[in-house]
Amino acid sequence: MDRRLYFLIPDAEHCMCVINDLRSAGKQSLRFHIKTGSSLDAADLPAELQDIHGDWPHQLERILWNTNLGVFFAALFVLFIGLLTSSVLTIAGSLAVMLVTFLAGLAVTLLPDVPIHEFEQALRHREVLLMVDTPMKNVASIEQRVHRYHPEAVAGGVSWNWRFGGT
Repeated sequence: MDRRLYFLIPDAEHCMCVINDLRSAGKQSLRFHIKTGSSLDAADLPAELQDIHGDWPHQLERILWNTNLGVFFAALFVLFIGLLTSSVLTIAGSLAVMLVTFLAGLAVTLLPDVPIHEFEQALRHREVLLMVDTPMKNVASIEQRVHRYHPEAVAGGVSWNWRFGGT
């Protein structure tokens, strides 16, 4: 499991400088994601940033979370039906499903996460949120390098991240 570092950067040009600096420092195993506000058109971004995908793992996590909640409440509804009909199999099955969804939700909520909505105000002012996925051993060196050579970048937090596919 990787860590995801969040940096709020004043504009796309500075964002590209940070990315190029990290790449030139030998940090090739990094994965970059960006999030921009609605006031920043994709055509305004440098060509190098246009192919960096958005934060789709976070969106996938939200979809899975909502699906998990839906399954839990559907199982709760089936449990009530099982109680009304006195069906032992229905009650046992719905309790098992509810337990699995509860434990999955509990495991996810114990992992630290940075709420993306906290950056919305800055993103509306044409700033760029740069997210860097890296192995845990590189976190300190990346943060130090960004703070030392790019003081315009504001650290926004660190969270856990699952590595999905290739770059």
